[in-house]
Amino acid sequence: MDRLVVQTSSGPVRGRVVNVQGREVHVYTGIPYAKPPVDELRFRKPVPAEPWHGVLDATRQPSTCVQEKHIERLILVNVICSSALFGKSRRNRPIGLAILV
Repeated sequence: MDRLVVQTSSGPVRGRVVNVQGREVHVYTGIPYAKPPVDELRFRKPVPAEPWHGVLDATRQPSTCVQEKHIERLILVNVICSSALFGKSRRNRPIGLAILV
């Protein structure tokens, strides 16, 4: 499996490697985490995003959500993590780390 593809509860996601101050980090951008809060979902708890089939390309920054009246269709998250999490010890074992959203 591609070392930049990770499995999420909604489906696989491909990220990219970025060098930040001499350290390698993995970056995953524009991952949907909830359905857009429109119509009956407005002012309710977030509803998880629909699962996808195939690998989601999270290698590029998504289009920004223009702040216009009635435009609330993008519910995305960016994830940046140390590449050390993806070393040789990554053998489908869960890693108990907090994720800040």
